[in-house]
Amino acid sequence: MDKSLSSTSASSMAVLGAGSWGTALAIHFAKQDVPTVLWAHRASHVKSMAVDRCNKRFLEEVPFPKLLTVSDDIASICKANRDLCIVVPSIAFVDVLTLIKPHINNKWHRIYWATKGFDKQSGRWFIDILNDEFGVDMPKGLISGPTFAKEVALGLPCAITVSADACNQNLIDDFVSRFHTPYFRVYYNHDMLGTELGGALKNVLALACGMIDGLGLGSNAQAAFITRGFSELLRLGKAVGTQEKTLLGLTGLGDLILTCTDNKSRNRRFGLYLGQGDDFETAKQKVGQVVEGVETVYSIQRLAKDYNLECPIVAGIHSVITEEHSVAEAMQLLLMRRPKEEF
Repeated sequence: MDKSLSSTSASSMAVLGAGSWGTALAIHFAKQDVPTVLWAHRASHVKSMAVDRCNKRFLEEVPFPKLLTVSDDIASICKANRDLCIVVPSIAFVDVLTLIKPHINNKWHRIYWATKGFDKQSGRWFIDILNDEFGVDMPKGLISGPTFAKEVALGLPCAITVSADACNQNLIDDFVSRFHTPYFRVYYNHDMLGTELGGALKNVLALACGMIDGLGLGSNAQAAFITRGFSELLRLGKAVGTQEKTLLGLTGLGDLILTCTDNKSRNRRFGLYLGQGDDFETAKQKVGQVVEGVETVYSIQRLAKDYNLECPIVAGIHSVITEEHSVAEAMQLLLMRRPKEEF
């Protein structure tokens, strides 16, 4: 290890990704007296945040705490911070790993990530990619749960889960000790696949709930789709070997309820606009941010096929995103499915 690394660097945190969720986490970390640096890939974005002392693009209402700084110098960030938290859209996750890899010391650094989804190109789990890139022995933890960025940044109550292998309990304990507060409750588990799956699939199901509202199908239909969508989550989880209790918790059912029922969810809003008749480009422009469910549905559909599973809601959303069916056609086909035993 570079002897120039200071003893305080082990207690600092770097957040890689200056979108709304990355900014919200960085704000929370810095409020806990943890020196935190927020990385953005565009120098112009870093400059504006440094001048404004807020992220005007995503969270204009929330000023940066004193211990939050910004930078686009990834080499310096990796050198000065043991803990790196990756919070970028799923389509950029592998690019960020490629960017940081030359600056990583596998025996010193620890990586957290709060990106939800799968790698777009390969459909692979992020934990598998991380293990391939940095080795299974490097400590890694996943942050997930039912959270909207603005509410976290404002300090409104929430609960999240940090997930890591049992051999990395020290990483979990350290995260809890530094960032758990009465308004930011941190739970933990050791089921990383279950945590990843819940965070990915809920975005796809939120698209469906938005489409239902856009079509004016009512609250009864929405409740039915959430429940049946959760059944698909349990089915997929059993197939890939997750723990059912993980999917019943914050990173499964909790995240699903939040994302499907509140219009702060960009995935739900995107589905809503499609249901109201907007085309893809118009809906994307109205949302104004990355819609993870659109990217994730391909990987989830592939996963269901790999395990020969029946996941009709996922398949229906996939047919809309690939333009095989219109929103109205996909919903009609789902509603006309033959009766069956519920469980």
